[in-house]
Amino acid sequence: MWISIIRQRIRLLILFIATTISVGCIDYKPTLRVAVSPWLGFEPIYLAQRLGYQDQARFQLSELTTSTHVLHALKSNQVDAAFVSLPEAVSLVSAGMQLCIIAVVDQSLGGDALIAQQGLIDSQSLLGKRVGYESQSMASLVLDDWLTSSGHQVEDFILVEAKQDEQLELFRQGEIEAVIATGPLLRRLQENLSANVIYQGEQLEQSYYRVLVVSNELSEDAKAQVGDLVDSYFRASNWLQTHPREGFKLIAKRNQLYSSEVSDAFEQISLLNKRESRRVMKQQLTTHTLELGERMVKLGLISTLPDFSKAIETRWLEEAPDA
Repeated sequence: MWISIIRQRIRLLILFIATTISVGCIDYKPTLRVAVSPWLGFEPIYLAQRLGYQDQARFQLSELTTSTHVLHALKSNQVDAAFVSLPEAVSLVSAGMQLCIIAVVDQSLGGDALIAQQGLIDSQSLLGKRVGYESQSMASLVLDDWLTSSGHQVEDFILVEAKQDEQLELFRQGEIEAVIATGPLLRRLQENLSANVIYQGEQLEQSYYRVLVVSNELSEDAKAQVGDLVDSYFRASNWLQTHPREGFKLIAKRNQLYSSEVSDAFEQISLLNKRESRRVMKQQLTTHTLELGERMVKLGLISTLPDFSKAIETRWLEEAPDA
């Protein structure tokens, strides 16, 4: 009898432990899903994990290979938040997505550029040639800026869809004579394939912003984790700016690059801290986004000008302490 009672209590104890573990797992299961595409300005979110600035169970990062894949993940509700370019955010809002911009994370200062095969030295030499770009990304605006700067028309070139994860191989095989590319790919094309930079985005002094967006339809658990996401990113971003040598080594290792490639790429990226992000959000972003939307309508990149009145939200920047 006593043996039976003891066995029963042991079974109850095991059940209690299993239930406790199960509940614990549920409490810490990531509910905020975040998509990230290749752009070195987004690297602080990975540094945050490496530096222990965030509990990895608080949100789940999905590293996708192209901006197009990130946009698809947002549209299909596979993720709740994403790091994207501002034109991509405008495109999503125009398409009817219920999301808001909650932080400006960086500004490209030439990190987006048109680069051409060896022997092609200017826009004139590209006439009639194949130019690759990812149409659903920042590249569409860089393409338009280049055409404005050079005085040429779209019809003067053969435009080819070339997503980020395809560009290097298409360029190497000669299937495109030029490509609008970003970040370390520019340096690799220059150093390994003797490519020439024809146009860099900073030449027209355009504000090429990258931003963090979140869905307006987040669960309460996911909303609670957005603050952690914002805080983790900016803490790591500040750390990178004060420890560039160590930070560039970590980024280079993660991306299988040389530290010099990362260092060169970051000379063309201005990372914003929280105060700067708040200032841009409050003082510039509404007007800038409206002007950008009008431009995208004229270019046929979006069909209608979205209502941005509810698409910009600074409360997470206000709530999170300055890093």
